[in-house]
Amino acid sequence: MKTKRLLRGIPMLGLVAVIVTGCITSVHPLFTDKELIFRPELIGTWQNDNETMVFRGIDSTHYSVLYVEKTDTTELIGRLGKLGDHYYLDMTIDPHDQKVNDLLGTYIFPVHIFFKVSFENGQLNMNAFAFSSDWLEKLIQERRIRIKHEVENDQVLLTASTEELQKFVIKYADEPKAFDSDPSSYKRITAP
Repeated sequence: MKTKRLLRGIPMLGLVAVIVTGCITSVHPLFTDKELIFRPELIGTWQNDNETMVFRGIDSTHYSVLYVEKTDTTELIGRLGKLGDHYYLDMTIDPHDQKVNDLLGTYIFPVHIFFKVSFENGQLNMNAFAFSSDWLEKLIQERRIRIKHEVENDQVLLTASTEELQKFVIKYADEPKAFDSDPSSYKRITAP
């Protein structure tokens, strides 16, 4: 996953806010309950050359996601939804992750990271919502993007409401610069 840099520091910092160069994070989720869907084909173990992702159903709208890279393991919560013609996965820290102790937990604000998801030929493809920083910075400076956000240390944190986020994501759904140029592709290793 191109966003592995996003997740690599998670075990060490308990997902502190999953702030990673290039990845766009959000204070609010991408979906309300009415947009959430459950696709059973997501359940199971998916793997590429460097990473493994294990999806388990928690309930009819939430997935437990175990992300493993080498010896680092991170527990996340995923919610799948559809906006326009595309599926998206909204992932955030699992508040029950054992690496987040009470003291560290007081410093963590769980942000959301969005991925465009597709299922093709038995593969799971994920593109992180990771604007080119130069492109995004230019749009912000030219005031062509009018979405609530904060910028700190070259990191963009969206503070817009869920409704505003949905409009934003739909608007840029087919903009190549809005997502990782190459999706991370995972092959199914085990089914539920």
